[in-house]
Amino acid sequence: MIKLITTKRLYLLLAFILLLMVALFFGNFAFVKANSGGYDFFAHWYATRIYIKDGVNPYSEISIARTAEAINQALEPADNEEFRFTAPLFAIIPLTPFSLVGEFKVARALWMTFQEVAWIAMVWLLSGQLKIKKKTSVILVLIILCGFSLPSISAILNGSQTLTALFFFVLAVSLITRQSDEAAGLLLNYSLIKAELFYPGVLLLLIWAAIRGRKRIVGWFFGTFILLMGFSILLIPDWSISYLRVIISHFGINPLEPLPSLDNPLTLRLTLLKNLVITILLILEWIVVRFQGKKKIIWNIGLLFTLLPWFGVGMHIEHTTLYLPAMIIITLLFLSTWNERISFSILLLPIFLFILSWIFSGLFFSGISIVLSRIILYVVQPLTILVFYYWVRWWVLRSEKFSIPSGIENPS
Repeated sequence: MIKLITTKRLYLLLAFILLLMVALFFGNFAFVKANSGGYDFFAHWYATRIYIKDGVNPYSEISIARTAEAINQALEPADNEEFRFTAPLFAIIPLTPFSLVGEFKVARALWMTFQEVAWIAMVWLLSGQLKIKKKTSVILVLIILCGFSLPSISAILNGSQTLTALFFFVLAVSLITRQSDEAAGLLLNYSLIKAELFYPGVLLLLIWAAIRGRKRIVGWFFGTFILLMGFSILLIPDWSISYLRVIISHFGINPLEPLPSLDNPLTLRLTLLKNLVITILLILEWIVVRFQGKKKIIWNIGLLFTLLPWFGVGMHIEHTTLYLPAMIIITLLFLSTWNERISFSILLLPIFLFILSWIFSGLFFSGISIVLSRIILYVVQPLTILVFYYWVRWWVLRSEKFSIPSGIENPS
């Protein structure tokens, strides 16, 4: 009888998810019919499409020219901005189902739906690491706060792959906590569809796994990585060189270097010093993980994402979605401390944190000077998050209320 009830609940849950996806798709399709946009997705969708159909190298000048021409015909012309395929070649694997859809508006609506579902799942996965009362209500509030943040909206509307890569990374971490090391190692590779953003997180997680004796994570990661590299080389032998050229030329904004040129010796020294300090900070925090892994691994991943804008990684507005995992973790840790008395008044602090995120993002679009807007979004905002983040650090290290499942430990 109990098994029957459980099975019914599973079917009801699957039916609800399916209905949600259908509703999201039709809502998204109605939106894309009435509104232009999705330039980033168009560039990757179209480059993958003409590669599959015509064998055009997605990194080639021919692909860039054809993509630009197609964008001008299908969408409103972009203002002096070049949209092109900027992902590793194996990113065509998850893109292929969407590229087989011939109508761009349908493909874009499907991609938006996939990203929205992935975003909801990511919030749910992060929330699942913590035992708190009224969890369903808390997850719903977090989905609304995160999903309607300006970086998330911008990423979904533009079709950026940042949310997708973030989902795969969080999913891999969640699988590690459940001792599903093989699947975790495999899925970590797909966070590298935005390699310029996620390589530090993947590298540190692999080092942690090796130190903790989680050999299956490392083995499955490199086994899958070798297969993906081999597959990519078979398709385009010199793709990696082309990809590196694209990354170097299409790197975006380094937010701490907006004013003087790097040709200035003082600026160069300050940049190197800044990167050295951040590297030392991360190494020290991950040394603590060596001894307290089950409580600090997720905290450190959030810290890493918060510090990425200061690490010399090129940033765009969509990339600031990387701040959101840290904000979710701060919220969950705060609520865990008040687990017995969760109420609207207790939620005011995390809500305030998300409101600040809206204010910072809004100032970016407000028409103030470019330099000031970059400083606000890429310096002031992560600094504010860091203040909150280190405020809850004591709980991460000492409080038993932050209960990550025992799977994060080295399995016997």
